[in-house]
Amino acid sequence: MTMVWSPDYLGSPGKMVLAKDFRSFNPSDIETTLWLDAADASTITESGGAVSQWDDKSGNGNNVSQATPANQPTYTSSGLNSKNVITFDGVNDWMACASSIFSNQLSYSWFAVATRSTTATIATLFSERIANNAVSVQLTALDTTAIINRASGTSASGFIDQTEAVSMPTTPQILESIQFPGSGSAYRNAVQTATNTATKASLTFRPLLLGSQYDSAAGTVGTQQFWPGYICEFIVTQNTTSTDTRQRIEGYLAHKWGLTANLPADHPYKTVEPTP
Repeated sequence: MTMVWSPDYLGSPGKMVLAKDFRSFNPSDIETTLWLDAADASTITESGGAVSQWDDKSGNGNNVSQATPANQPTYTSSGLNSKNVITFDGVNDWMACASSIFSNQLSYSWFAVATRSTTATIATLFSERIANNAVSVQLTALDTTAIINRASGTSASGFIDQTEAVSMPTTPQILESIQFPGSGSAYRNAVQTATNTATKASLTFRPLLLGSQYDSAAGTVGTQQFWPGYICEFIVTQNTTSTDTRQRIEGYLAHKWGLTANLPADHPYKTVEPTP
């Protein structure tokens, strides 16, 4: 059995412990509202590769599903870092949760690993929207001009945008949003890309869509801005994560999905995995 050195944080010299006593941080170490993990085959219901349900690992039962075969995404084996992913075709694939995740939430954080396969279209990774209005929580990559990380609204008609004025690459990205009641920040690959200083209103959103956007006028689901590419993992917490927790989640995602090269050189988990 391998022995490793463990410092004693109360000031004594430390001790040798069994390596099996150590494990890496993962989202089960924090309180999550939604945790979708494509690498966990036990959470995927599929037939011939067509995914009808993706189960929530948070314990809250916020599963996402798609009953219509023509609109089901594909379970792709070894899609990233030898791990399975869920691939959306960018034409008509989408999934939905039975309930909203972000309604009446003034503080929250979300994290995702995803990539889009083309910059030719406007693509929405996920969305929740007020009925017949553009106020929403969502991540949308415009064709070649910007990434919109929308963070709820100041009212039922005033939305809060955090916009990164670059085209989202067609390579895997770690995407994030960290929100306080009166401010917030968008991150990509652990680097802050945009901020807001708007005071959020308590708003009720329609259920979560994955891989698509609501039609703001008609209020219909899964009708536009389909995501072309894969989604590996999606984590939501209904609180504002601390810098330490944010960096641990970034490190967890980067090491799990082979994206440590995406992290900045000074990131605390650039070369080592985070521990609980």
